[in-house]
Amino acid sequence: MLEFSAVRAVWFSPTGSTKTITEYVAKGLAELLGVPMKSTSYTLPGERERALASMGLSHREDSESQMQSVPQLQRVPQSALQNVPEVFAPGELVVWGTPTYAGRIPNKTLDFVREILTTRAKSEALADSVDKVVKEISTAVNSESDKSVFRNLMIPIAVYGNRSFDNCLAELGGLMKKGGHLPIAGIAMPTRHTFSKTLGAGRPNAADFEILDDFCVRIRDKILDMCVAPVAFPGEEEPEKYYVPKRLDGEPAVFLKAKPQLDREKCTGCGTCAAVCPMGSITFADSKARSGDDNTGISVDKEIQRSSEIIAHSPIFPGICIKCQACIQHCKNGALYFDDPDFLSHVAMLEANFASPLKKPELFL
Repeated sequence: MLEFSAVRAVWFSPTGSTKTITEYVAKGLAELLGVPMKSTSYTLPGERERALASMGLSHREDSESQMQSVPQLQRVPQSALQNVPEVFAPGELVVWGTPTYAGRIPNKTLDFVREILTTRAKSEALADSVDKVVKEISTAVNSESDKSVFRNLMIPIAVYGNRSFDNCLAELGGLMKKGGHLPIAGIAMPTRHTFSKTLGAGRPNAADFEILDDFCVRIRDKILDMCVAPVAFPGEEEPEKYYVPKRLDGEPAVFLKAKPQLDREKCTGCGTCAAVCPMGSITFADSKARSGDDNTGISVDKEIQRSSEIIAHSPIFPGICIKCQACIQHCKNGALYFDDPDFLSHVAMLEANFASPLKKPELFL
């Protein structure tokens, strides 16, 4: 019988939906298997940095890598790894959730996900085929001597906003297999689209959670029956392209460089937006010292700038924006918004074409 030390939820969740789904499934499995549930977020830059440190890796501290939010990796000494928690440990059943961005794993987290899932396998020259892992999984889970191999049973979850999960689930499952891990089940879960207040509103709902409850039982039974063969997911494991967003007129929507705009009358300078930005791209500056043409993505009205009522410290956006909407959804005062025409047209297209039918969770076992 396979035994687990814990069920581990691992997730990237700027607005909370992926966290909700991933932890719900992990908690359900933990209760069914009689083990603790643990949770690891890699949503924020500091969380990703600590996760890389747990594997002996670190971002290089240079301005270019910080601005681009791309992991520039280097080895760090083992002596620096004391008290750094691992993303997941040998012997844990891992439930890994990611939102779907343009049909795939979000591109600014892809290098991180790849490193966490495959670096240890590469560094130890694991050349095991999936078939061999299947035969050895019981000893890999239970044997002390095999714990350095770092193989785990895993359940990938792709969360999406009622359009399509495209290649996201297959891509995540493929990275798991490359790392010597075994994806034994998978979930494609529709939730509210982060761009819209209406598309998929209210998801996940009670019916969704009932489906997940039943699926957890089926996963538990598969584990108890020692049926640990990997599962195939629809889509490409190594996709080359991302989904191209469209405007209402069907033409490509180009909003890669769009950034949130600020309603200064509503902003209190509380700093919440900066705290929740998964790219660490929001900072604060004395707005009285700024010109109206600063290329930060915030439109500065010179008349407002001269006003004695201007907020002294306002958020600015010098870094990359991945359109995750975390700053907008977490702002209690509604001070941030997008006004890019192509972005708004794309949202309108999604709401016009994908509001119905409401998609059901797709389960793979």
